[in-house]
Amino acid sequence: MPVTDAVVKISGQGPDNLIPGDNAEFTYNIENTSTKTLAGLEFRLDQLDGFVYDSATPTPTVEHQNRWSVPALEPGAATVIDVSGTFSSNARGPESLHGRIGFADGDSLVTIAEADASTSVQKSDLSVGLIVNGSDQAPAVSLGDTLNFTVNWKNAGDVHLKDVTISAELPSQPAGTELIDWPSLKDDLGGTRQGSVVTWTSKQIPDLVDLAPDAEGSLNFSVQLVKDVPANVGNGDLEIDALCRVEIGKAGKTAGREIVGSPLAIKLNSDTVFKAAGRYFDESGVPLGSGPLPPKVGQKTTYRIFWTITNSLHELSNLTIATLLPQGVKWSGTPRQVDAGDLSFDDTGRIATWRLNRLPTSIKQVVVSFDVEVTPTAADAGNIMDITGDSKFEALDKATNSVILKTERPVGTDLVSDETAAGKGVVME
Repeated sequence: MPVTDAVVKISGQGPDNLIPGDNAEFTYNIENTSTKTLAGLEFRLDQLDGFVYDSATPTPTVEHQNRWSVPALEPGAATVIDVSGTFSSNARGPESLHGRIGFADGDSLVTIAEADASTSVQKSDLSVGLIVNGSDQAPAVSLGDTLNFTVNWKNAGDVHLKDVTISAELPSQPAGTELIDWPSLKDDLGGTRQGSVVTWTSKQIPDLVDLAPDAEGSLNFSVQLVKDVPANVGNGDLEIDALCRVEIGKAGKTAGREIVGSPLAIKLNSDTVFKAAGRYFDESGVPLGSGPLPPKVGQKTTYRIFWTITNSLHELSNLTIATLLPQGVKWSGTPRQVDAGDLSFDDTGRIATWRLNRLPTSIKQVVVSFDVEVTPTAADAGNIMDITGDSKFEALDKATNSVILKTERPVGTDLVSDETAAGKGVVME
């Protein structure tokens, strides 16, 4: 049915007021007020900072993205979508969950009706915050990185809080994957871990037995991300949905409740690997270079430099690699292999640079190679010479909108990647 002919009425309703940690249910009523059957509708719930989704009836079609396929509605028919969750401890004042209904157009939605389900969030008696790598904003990180977490809490109310339990939840997405190398967990307080949740009680932090008004504290722990993409993930987004959850046994004379901090969706950059290597022989032992090996004073030896980029998860753009050739090392003037992009050399600055506008996920590897020449002097005798400077890679991850930076150390005449040339890197007189 064309959008212009569709008439849909939608209304939203939430609790009058609540405090962080209270379970809140928001209801959206969707009614077909036209004279025709409406089919193919989709309902979407916009993300709201501070709201932690718990469940919904019916279950979302794409739960992690808060999308629902609406069944065909006869004229005058209606349907209801209920969404439950909690607000984090730093939420305050009027809050609204914005719902939209319309027709899907890929990842976009052609909206034909929209409504808010509103509530008022009152002051929490306990504030809790989660910091990762020094920021309360979710960073984009890479496989193998270390995540340093800090959990802060403060009793901002007027009554004592008894038997407090603090948990850090770090589930990986997509569900069923594990992005954290849990044996790397470092926690000086010795919290207990079950699955992707680390928990601290008064056994580890005695002050949690009774938090007086204005009492505050913090804890630190770290984990390392896995170095390789988990099996069966394929192309797509990887993230860790970090969340701090606090359970209060009793608040003054009132039964306790549960409070959560603002969630942090920590997105992982693409699995980009950059390697710089030098060779005199190929893997079959066929010479790629020329001249004496080991290199000799006063005689020219030619080596081949390889830059290799592998990537599969996300598309990359604005890719560059650059290296500054050391004094005494010359560019041969002939690129040997350029799978994609452009390779150039600046004679004045002695900088070799490769550029590529775009690397789609359909291309898993790109190789660039070129030759350099070195003629050792008497001062080089007995030493291993650098034949490149640091090789620096830079690219923009299109999925995370984060810049990926990688650096490879200088390639030397020892050619550590060339088994045939092993032991032939020291300059001879």
